[in-house]
Amino acid sequence: MLNNPDTIVANKIALAKHLYLTIAPLLSGDTKLPVLLQELAQGIEASRQVMVSTGLAEECADCAVNGVGTCCGVMYESRHDEFVLLINLLLGVTFPERRFAPGLCYFVSERGCILKAREVICINYLCRRVFEAIPFKSIVYLQQTTGNEINTLFFLKEYLKTIIRLPVS
Repeated sequence: MLNNPDTIVANKIALAKHLYLTIAPLLSGDTKLPVLLQELAQGIEASRQVMVSTGLAEECADCAVNGVGTCCGVMYESRHDEFVLLINLLLGVTFPERRFAPGLCYFVSERGCILKAREVICINYLCRRVFEAIPFKSIVYLQQTTGNEINTLFFLKEYLKTIIRLPVS
């Protein structure tokens, strides 16, 4: 079935892996990509540290696995395009062979999201549960911190498109 969520994500993963193999030979002399990847990794780590220190990481992981109506439901994996999946491959992420649990995003594990690079919706969206559990000042600090991650992710995706010679959006 073409509309089956597992088929959709399998096709996106296959495309990301194909792009990875396609661009690998083009990267030997590239100096910009390693810098962007390093900046993104630093942004991701800074965001992760704030998520942990504010309690958001624990809250979101619990909700993803035990929550009702979790943000990380089936079909959220469809929000991740092949470039975000490609960036994850470049960052050393190994994709799961199958969905951890029915009803959850393909990229959720028992400890939360396995992706290092995530689409903006997954970085920026905060539900009512979060606003009730996390102090507002902590949320503001988190959003300021994740802004760097989001900006770098955007520039990295656009740069990869130029390497692959796709029109930049």
